[in-house]
Amino acid sequence: KEKSGGRLLSESALARSLVQHPGSNTRTIWDLFSTLIIGYDLVVVPLVLGGFAVPDSDEVFGVIDICTSCFWLLDIVMSFLTGFFTGGLVEMRVDKIAIKYFKGWFTFDLVVVSIDWVFIFIGGSTLLRLGKSKRLLRLIRTLRIVRSIKMTVKLSQLLDSLRSEGLRILFSTMALALFVLTLNHYFACGWYYVGTTSDAMHNWVLANVEAEPIGMQYVTALHWSFTQFTPAGMEIHPNNFAERLYTVVTVFFAMITFSSFMGSITANMNALRKLTSEPAKVQKLLHEYFTDNGVSAELGTRIWGYLKKNHFEHRMCALRKDIQVLKFLPPSMSADLNEELYVPCLKSCPFFLQYGIIHYHGLRAICDSVVTERTCILGERLFQSGTQAENMYFVTMGRLHYEHRDPRLTTKLGRHQWASEPTLWMKWYHCGTMDSQTSCAVLCVAAKRFRTVVSDQPRALTYVRSYIALFRDLMSDPEANEANTWKTDIWLQVATLKHIVLESLPEPDFPEQDSKNTWFRKTSGDGASPDGKRAV
Repeated sequence: KEKSGGRLLSESALARSLVQHPGSNTRTIWDLFSTLIIGYDLVVVPLVLGGFAVPDSDEVFGVIDICTSCFWLLDIVMSFLTGFFTGGLVEMRVDKIAIKYFKGWFTFDLVVVSIDWVFIFIGGSTLLRLGKSKRLLRLIRTLRIVRSIKMTVKLSQLLDSLRSEGLRILFSTMALALFVLTLNHYFACGWYYVGTTSDAMHNWVLANVEAEPIGMQYVTALHWSFTQFTPAGMEIHPNNFAERLYTVVTVFFAMITFSSFMGSITANMNALRKLTSEPAKVQKLLHEYFTDNGVSAELGTRIWGYLKKNHFEHRMCALRKDIQVLKFLPPSMSADLNEELYVPCLKSCPFFLQYGIIHYHGLRAICDSVVTERTCILGERLFQSGTQAENMYFVTMGRLHYEHRDPRLTTKLGRHQWASEPTLWMKWYHCGTMDSQTSCAVLCVAAKRFRTVVSDQPRALTYVRSYIALFRDLMSDPEANEANTWKTDIWLQVATLKHIVLESLPEPDFPEQDSKNTWFRKTSGDGASPDGKRAV
């Protein structure tokens, strides 16, 4: 086996090409289709079992059954070719996947798919001649509904993958509402089933909807079901013992379900309200302050608009060190987390971009041991002119203002821009002052630790030394000295830095390529060549 990027891979190249990552686009699209088909089963199966006679439905349902049965047959194959998460890694070995599937859903999937195909082959006139056996076969086919467990797992994974807390709460609320609607659909179909199968002379179907079209019959049944879940009422009442018993069971179940549903909805609404509570409280406080002190409405509106745009839209993000539970991660998983957190920002700098392609494991070591996070509130000073620099900074959120005594060198920094790169290569004193214009977050690359880690990575040491020499030569260039353009912390002349990186590579086929760095080369920007050898 080979352990690469948190994946346990098979030795066979064919197996590697066939096995899908559980989070791949292909698997996501497949899961989406399976969710739609499960939703179809959840709606249609209780309608058929309930006895609703949909006109001209046999042909349509027959075609749909064939399509869905083919899909679930292919799904068994896909299940053998989809990895799974275990111990913080992604298991992609075919034998391990097969063992897990055999111990899990395989038997159930095989039985249900077999029943589906038997039902299809028996169907038509043969099925009609079976009489009461038709109802038995349909009852057996309710096993398909058990697949809804898979749907709940997929929906749970979808909710976990959402980054926005507001969207997560919204989708959670919608899922709860859909669950209650599905329950009412089932009880409505049960209402019709109890009425049509009762031996009593009087039942609620005969008394209310027997002469009505199928649509009116279903809507009436659904209306009755909703009245059992809510304090509402309607004119339909039980006419015999079976109907009375069914009503009691429904009301008892609804009493428990509805109270739980309302409690969950209330909790979600409170959580959603809490997300917007801070801006609302500040706006109310400002309004009271402006009113008490006679501040004009025009100025108050401008002040709130500025704060809303520059403070509340760039809210303070949580730092990793503040999330205590992350301290329990094993070192390998912690390194993977640091990689995904920091590499997308670091590779915006040409030096780190090429360094990652030459020796990606070295870049992972930098992310794991050198990079730290820091947040700044509105107006906070990141560094002061004349002080000795200790870090290189990358902006990950918000905006900062760099003030230099030379107006030509005064500038603003935004997301994925950086400052104080010379700190990594020499003893450096800040040439200007950096202040935050909004609430912002930055990555700090500690210079001393960076030099230590890079020195321990001989694979890319030649590249680093060449880059340092050329970087210092640029600073000692007579034209640059005369114009004083190098006396700044903001080295954003990307074209010049790319040229230095190119000059630091002794040969086009650089011998120190990290051939396993597939992910980084795919995301290394527009300058990356297909073979990833010269990213700049």
